[in-house]
Formats: sequence, structure tokens, C-alpha cells
Amino acid sequence: MLQSVLRSALTIFALVCASPLLAADIVVGQVTPLSGPLAPTGNMIRAGAQLYFDAINAAGGIHGTRLKLVSRDDAYKAADTVRLAKELIKEVQPVALIGVVGTGNVEALLKEKVLEESGTPLIGVRTGASTVVGSGNPWLFITRASYADEISKIVQQYETTGYRSFAVFYQN
Repeated sequence: MLQSVLRSALTIFALVCASPLLAADIVVGQVTPLSGPLAPTGNMIRAGAQLYFDAINAAGGIHGTRLKLVSRDDAYKAADTVRLAKELIKEVQPVALIGVVGTGNVEALLKEKVLEESGTPLIGVRTGASTVVGSGNPWLFITRASYADEISKIVQQYETTGYRSFAVFYQN
């Protein structure tokens, strides 16, 4: 999944690279939990993105332009996601944001219109909530199925093996 997210991001970057007004690097921003309860998820997304960017850069970048990942730790706090995203966009002017983790965090960015006001796309959202996936926001590039679609597929798969009863649990 991460590779498809990054390929989507690189498509956007390639279009941006055609502009003669580019800076020395193509900067991609990330606001994600590097500490707090979802730190393992945020750190793995960051590590995967950095690994892929390093591979692209080692192969000569995109038309000779290097990719640079600039990350900020929101500790999985929605208010910090909004504040840090605004600061990051103002300071480094990334071509896109990637790897934001959590429904509430993404919903806060949408509610505050951070993407629209800055003209910064968000790629590879780490949630399948219908409030995000079904938002229709043109600045949001979803690469994950909705939770409803995931559950439907899981049930379909189990039914092929003869299961007919299922238990349900949810995170509060």
C-alpha cells in the first residue's frame, strides 16, 4: 500500500518538476504521530517513505531533483495536526502532505480547510472512515478502502470457507 501511495505522490511531483521555478529539492511534508499511542504507525510510515525517497534520490532523483521529507510529530493529537500542518506548509511549502494518521486528525484538517486554503494535497491518508473517504474533498487522495468495504470483503472471504456467524467489536 505504501508503495502505491508514494507512486501517486511521485506522479504529482513529476508534474511539479516540469516547472522551471523549482527549488533545489522537492519537499514533501508529513505530520504524523512519532510519539504517543500511534507512534509505531507514524514511525513506520515515515521510515517507509524515507526509504523510498532515498532509493529515488540514489537513482538520480526526479529529473535530477532530490526528494526531501520533512516530518513533524503531532503525537496523535488533532489540534497539533492542524497547527503543525499550517506551520509546515508556511515554513517549507511542500508540494504535498503524506502519511497523516487517524480519522480525527484528518477530519480536523478538513474542518479547518487547511488543504484548500494552502492548495496542498494530502496523499495516503491512514484512515478508512466514511467521513474522510466519502468527503469528496478534491485535495484528498485516498489510497485505502473504506472500513465498510474492508469489512464487506472480509465477510465475503470467510463465507467462502463456510463461516456464517460473525462477532463484532469496535474501538471506542
